[in-house]
Amino acid sequence: MSDVPSKKFLQLIKVSLDDSANVVRDFADCKVIALSEYGGSVIKFLDLKKHDLYHKWQIYKPCCCCGGNKFEKAEIREQIQQLTAIVSVSLNEKRSSTDTQYPASSNNKDKIQIRASCKVEGKNIDESAAIQSLSDSKHDNPLDLSFSIKSAEKKCILLELEVPSEVLKDKVLFRVALRKLIVKIAHAGNVDINKQSTITLQLTFKDDLSEDIIKEIQALSNNSDMSCDMNRSIECKYN
Repeated sequence: MSDVPSKKFLQLIKVSLDDSANVVRDFADCKVIALSEYGGSVIKFLDLKKHDLYHKWQIYKPCCCCGGNKFEKAEIREQIQQLTAIVSVSLNEKRSSTDTQYPASSNNKDKIQIRASCKVEGKNIDESAAIQSLSDSKHDNPLDLSFSIKSAEKKCILLELEVPSEVLKDKVLFRVALRKLIVKIAHAGNVDINKQSTITLQLTFKDDLSEDIIKEIQALSNNSDMSCDMNRSIECKYN
């Protein structure tokens, strides 16, 4: 049996561990560390770039420098016909380290499913009917750009949700998905959206959100009265 493959493998290991490391180190010294802003100091480079380096490792997890990620509760109000929905959006402060792990099958970061829970309350909502109907919709298309319901419990109404991260990165997509969820809940709970009523949703995201996503949610919270005729496209599936 020839030992040529073994020799080539050892050569690759040597290149990876010895030669390439020296090349990268020399390149960094000449092209990066030597820049006037770093003054030839690796320590200064690491100090100035620690935020960028951290997020090369933890893309979505906020660090102590992410001032914008100190996410306070946002409130979004949606008016659908005569139905007023008040949506309170927040992050789960009791997230464990395992909660930040995304599914291994998600090769495209735009297709990552963000987990959330939603507590629904409303004077006119039929909780039993809503739980039955929403539980039956657990097998909706997971690729749909909307909130998919993973489970429903009768505690008021407590829903476990997932939504593609790409939805949260765009104000319009997020608002469409939110309104579709509101209409689905109202329809499931026998709430007539043509009669004046109010429901409240406490939407809590269980996974860490990127700074860009948080900014989009906050922008929507500040501009939830922005004109957008969505009623027809959302409600037609229930008529």
